[in-house]
Amino acid sequence: MISVIIPTINDPYLKRTIDNIRRSASGEVEFIVINDGGEPFELEDDVKVITNPVQKGRRISINDAARIAEGEYLFIIDSHCSMSKDWDVKMMESVKEKNLVYCVIRDMNKETWQHVPGDYMHVYMNKDFTEKWWPKKTLAQCSVEEESMCITGCSWMVTKKRYWQLGGYDESLGAYGWDGPEWSCKIQLSDDPGKVILRTDVICGHIFGTNNKAALYPCRMIPKGKYIDYMKNKWGDRIDALVEYFKPVPGWHSEEKKMHFRDDTGREVKLETQKTRDTKNEKGEVVKRVVEYYEYIYRDDGNGPTEEEIKEKYRDKQELVKTETWELKDGQLQKVA
Repeated sequence: MISVIIPTINDPYLKRTIDNIRRSASGEVEFIVINDGGEPFELEDDVKVITNPVQKGRRISINDAARIAEGEYLFIIDSHCSMSKDWDVKMMESVKEKNLVYCVIRDMNKETWQHVPGDYMHVYMNKDFTEKWWPKKTLAQCSVEEESMCITGCSWMVTKKRYWQLGGYDESLGAYGWDGPEWSCKIQLSDDPGKVILRTDVICGHIFGTNNKAALYPCRMIPKGKYIDYMKNKWGDRIDALVEYFKPVPGWHSEEKKMHFRDDTGREVKLETQKTRDTKNEKGEVVKRVVEYYEYIYRDDGNGPTEEEIKEKYRDKQELVKTETWELKDGQLQKVA
């Protein structure tokens, strides 16, 4: 059985998230929801609710839920998400004993819950130990299982045994923020390492922008300086092995940013535009979406106009480089191969 752990603070999408995860799972799941200092709410009788009268933070809250979880697997997910069909079986296949598994993330319309075109997949850590999306490949170029340097924290799975072998969340670090890098390092740099696996045939729809400046869900973020010091003290030089394994990592390897000009003084400016055409049915639902990507590369010796002037002057020179077609299927816009 899988224990689905959902930390939340006043999230209007919580019930819809639970209903979707329940419908899309093919096996047995239990739900544990942590109300971390938010307003009281009611859920179905089979959903366990942990209520924190005052905010304790994500790390303490998820550890509390993991202690009472009855499942062999823990699936930690935000309270404004949807999951594709059979997500549970597919992710369990890749977890094995030591791995952490996450999935493809797609932005989701908060009204219709339709996916916005675009796949967020591989993740890396920059030199501030902050997770960043990493467009290494397109979905068509990926295997079903892809190794990744890091995760974001919105939806991921480990075994309960592995979770506690690694000590659970480190509650000394703070309340909210940077749990993706914390767990990515735990999994890959511990004395008994495993892998971080991206499962590309599982899709998580996620409503982005919900924690923008903590406006909708007020939470106490860890001061960035404290977090960076923690990561340096915790992992030290071991992080170098992870960077080397996934080389070249943006920002860590200078050759990735080097311009290929004879005198090494040149620069490159990329202009990119995206155009979208929607076809709707009688209900107003988008049943087909065509996305066109345009691009123009400007190069000079480093002494030319400003980037703003380049964008203004050369905007019309952009050429079509890629077209994607999305069609409505099972209530979601899905990319046509």
